[in-house]
Amino acid sequence: MKPDAIIFDLDGTLWDAVPTYAKAWNIVLQNHKIDKYLHPNQLHPLMGLQAEIFLDRILTEQTDSERLTMYNEIVELQDELILKEGGKLYDGVEEGLRKLCLKYQLMILSNCPAYTIHHFLEWSGLEECFTDHLSYGLSPVSKAENLKILTRKNNLSSPVYVGDTDSDSQQAIKAEVPFMFADYGFGTTKKYQLRFESFNHLSEFFLEL
Repeated sequence: MKPDAIIFDLDGTLWDAVPTYAKAWNIVLQNHKIDKYLHPNQLHPLMGLQAEIFLDRILTEQTDSERLTMYNEIVELQDELILKEGGKLYDGVEEGLRKLCLKYQLMILSNCPAYTIHHFLEWSGLEECFTDHLSYGLSPVSKAENLKILTRKNNLSSPVYVGDTDSDSQQAIKAEVPFMFADYGFGTTKKYQLRFESFNHLSEFFLEL
C-alpha cells in the first residue's frame, strides 16, 4: 500500500550533527570542571534515546538536579551551534526531500530537545518540505505515543516511519506503523519492513510507488 505520509527520524536518518552535539557537551563539561571528554563516536550509540536515559549514561556521578542544570545549558548551546555550524546532511537528502514532498506529506519525529528540529529546518532551508514535526522535548512521551499523536493530528491512514535504530523499530511496531530501516545511520535492527542502504535508495523507492 502506498503511504500517505513519510515520517522521518532526524539524527542518523536525515543528518549527522553528532560532532556539533559533542562540542556543546564538552564545553559545558569543561565549564562545570568535570574531567570528561566525549568523542562523537561515544555519542553515536546514544542517539535516539530519551533525555533521561541519555543523561543517566553520561553523567553517572551527578545528581538529578545537577544533570538537569547541565542539560539545559547543553541544549541552549547546542541550539546556537546548530544554527551556526549545523551538521552533515546525508547524501541525497536535500534533493530527495524536495522531490518526495511533491508526492507525500513529510514529517519529522525525534527524541531530541524541543527546538532541535526547528533549528535543523532553519539551518538546512528545508522547512517547505515538511508539513509537521514533533520532538520529545515538546511532547515528553514515548516515540510510539508521539507517532500516534502525529497520525491523529494529521488524519493519516497509512504513514510509515523511517529510522536508524532498534529503538525506532520497536516504537514504530508499538504504534502499529510500518518501519523503514535507514541502514546508513547510527544503529542496527533486524525488525523492519524495508531496508534502505542510502537516502537515494529510499527516495527512489518511494518516488516510484
